[in-house]
Amino acid sequence: MGKEHKDNFIIRYFKQLLLLLVPLNCGGCGKNDVVFCQNCQEDLAKQIHPQYINKEYKLGKVITGGKYEGVLRQVILNWKDHGRDDLDYLIDKIINKILCNLDISYNSSNILIIPAPSSRISKTKRGKDQGVILGKKILNNIKSAHLYPILIQKSIKKQVNYSGLERQINKRDKIRIKTITKVYKNKKYILVDDIITTGATIRECQKALSSVGIVPDLTIALAST
Repeated sequence: MGKEHKDNFIIRYFKQLLLLLVPLNCGGCGKNDVVFCQNCQEDLAKQIHPQYINKEYKLGKVITGGKYEGVLRQVILNWKDHGRDDLDYLIDKIINKILCNLDISYNSSNILIIPAPSSRISKTKRGKDQGVILGKKILNNIKSAHLYPILIQKSIKKQVNYSGLERQINKRDKIRIKTITKVYKNKKYILVDDIITTGATIRECQKALSSVGIVPDLTIALAST
């Protein structure tokens, strides 16, 4: 077991232990003693509305699960940054709904799933690589596809309060292709990320992939602003 993988395992173990010791609260509204309350279940069902956002971001063909706001935002944040792995089934629900709304068939063995990368610091802090996890969730629905994690991200500054331009500058040239990467012809490439805000991460991924002749056929994200 590599050091990074071991560190992630330990962090996730203690987060799960903490969930057992600390009273649960709703992953949507914070209501006590429930993982996800009935009201938030109803609100989330209304919010999950997969749509193509090609024109808004000019990133090629992009589909997301809905607007990054309200209960949908809280679920993703709690799952991604606050160790709420008990909300994993809700992330599955979002992914499943997205895949059911694709306008073409992707049920093919010619599909490679490329996760948008996280920095080593982010993976260690969160105890997981959410891009890879999302990629595997897609594989659960497209059985014949394959995970192809060929992108690497250097460490970047926290950008929670950054403007769109500042995010682009912060991400610029921070994503690259792994040294040994095989480019497969006659394959469909799907890029996957958690949230699209300014599109800076996806643009940097596309730029890195284009350096070896890969153009994603589709980008999937849980939500977009």
